[in-house]
Amino acid sequence: MNTMRMRRGLVLSAAVGATLLSVRASAQDQLTTVVNQTNAVGGVQNPGSLGTFGYDPVNNRIYVAGFSNGADQQLRRIDNVDGVQTVQTQVFQTAWIKFLTTDLNNGGGKPTPSALLLNPQSIPALGIGSYSNAWIVDIDALVTTGTSPNIVNHPELTQRIYKYNLAQSSGSDAGDVFTSQLTQEQFRVAAGSPTGSGSFTTNIGRQFAWSGDGQSLYFFDTTSGAYGGLWKMPAAGGTPTKISTANDNTEPAVVSSGGTDTIYTRGGSASFNGTTTVNNLGGIDKLTYSGGASASQKTVVVSTATMNDFLELSSGSITTFSMAADAQGNVFFNDTSGNRPGIYELDTHGRMFKVVSRAERQAAFGSTAQANTLRMQPRTVTYTNGSLSFPVEQILYAESTPLNFIAGAYVFKPGDFNRDNVVDQQDVALFKNALTIKGTAATTPVANLKFDMNGNGEVSYKDVKVFQSFYGFANGDANMDGTVNALDFNAVATNYGNVSPVRWTEGDFTGDQLVNTADFTILANNFGMIAPAPSLAPQLGALVPEPAMLGLFVGSLALLRRRR
Repeated sequence: MNTMRMRRGLVLSAAVGATLLSVRASAQDQLTTVVNQTNAVGGVQNPGSLGTFGYDPVNNRIYVAGFSNGADQQLRRIDNVDGVQTVQTQVFQTAWIKFLTTDLNNGGGKPTPSALLLNPQSIPALGIGSYSNAWIVDIDALVTTGTSPNIVNHPELTQRIYKYNLAQSSGSDAGDVFTSQLTQEQFRVAAGSPTGSGSFTTNIGRQFAWSGDGQSLYFFDTTSGAYGGLWKMPAAGGTPTKISTANDNTEPAVVSSGGTDTIYTRGGSASFNGTTTVNNLGGIDKLTYSGGASASQKTVVVSTATMNDFLELSSGSITTFSMAADAQGNVFFNDTSGNRPGIYELDTHGRMFKVVSRAERQAAFGSTAQANTLRMQPRTVTYTNGSLSFPVEQILYAESTPLNFIAGAYVFKPGDFNRDNVVDQQDVALFKNALTIKGTAATTPVANLKFDMNGNGEVSYKDVKVFQSFYGFANGDANMDGTVNALDFNAVATNYGNVSPVRWTEGDFTGDQLVNTADFTILANNFGMIAPAPSLAPQLGALVPEPAMLGLFVGSLALLRRRR
């Protein structure tokens, strides 16, 4: 994993030409403000809410758009994102509304963009290259004419998806830069032409994801009627197709291989051919699609039980509103609930770790930082820690109201606590110094939250196990030096039978905060084991000691029992 991250960063940095980022070391050195509120949503007093944004890695630009509740609403281009930024308004509010309503006297049609992503690959059907256009999803109110009680709905004028050519609008109507892709009426027909009160009850207010070939958009409609489900929309225009009835309220992530797209989404319940196939609230599910009329049924990627065990939740579950995937297939997901709010990674080997928690975001940005971390978009930048610079992945995301800016969370190698791009004994020393016992979240210093690898607010046994899955020390290795030897035996011997809560470094290898026969057995079974380079496997195998050594341990255990 570590080698993979390094290779990934080098390749993407060369392709993107990422600008050098000098970062001041701090307790929250995994967070930075990428585009501040003034640049993101306007410089007027009481700016509107940040709606969405899209990153252009070729030109190091961000296109950003606000919601319709601010008088300063604009679609803006931010140049030189990682340096001295310049801001240019591409579309002003009036021209934008004119495109959406046709006539400014019409009702509805106020821009409410929920997604804006540039095309990551060329689209031959449109004759355009990669990162040359953006697709915008809009959840604006239905366009109407007339006054009450004679109001007439106009779904044929209501835009749901439109293409943006990245140019600056020069007329009174932004139709010179926008091209309609899907109206509400076209969506209604694609959904089977529903009539009655649910004719126009749709909700596609989450960020879509690009298909693996870059020719289509995947998005969820979260309603329960004819519109609800997972849709695939041709980027070149055309009729969208509902490929699953799973109507998850999630910004999906897509990983592609061999012509098959795996679409990751929040865990929940889903039906396939009338049968409930998934009941995984709080976990992570997936669907696969390789063409045809429908995607596969939902299957479990991370079960609720596995997720809760990782997060140390005894009850309840998480709520995932946003997901994203990088080019290597690592999946990022968030929790917006009050349980473990933050951003996490599920890597290609099935391992999970916390990227950043809400507590860390509040420490960096203030107590008004909300639980939501939407519109996640991975990129690669160059991180500088003192005189050392190296490529690192960064997750761009939207800090919601009242902050309304674009933030970046660095995804350091798991266990790289001193930010030198290497996980070694220096990091182990820092980790051991921060390690404590369970139930200490309320007293964990902010500076120690970086060592909290599962996002529960403390640094305890579960964090050891997460760290172990990446660094690769063996069970029984109390001091985490890569070898199970007499030093580890001494830790067990010293604390054997101790009634006070103890840590891994004191011989607790089972997580019960005691040192007893179970811990001694783990030590015995792995005594003499020397850990290889950090393993990609979740756990290391056990080394069975020679019979003579086992007899020695049995005798030692008897002595420990008598002593206690």
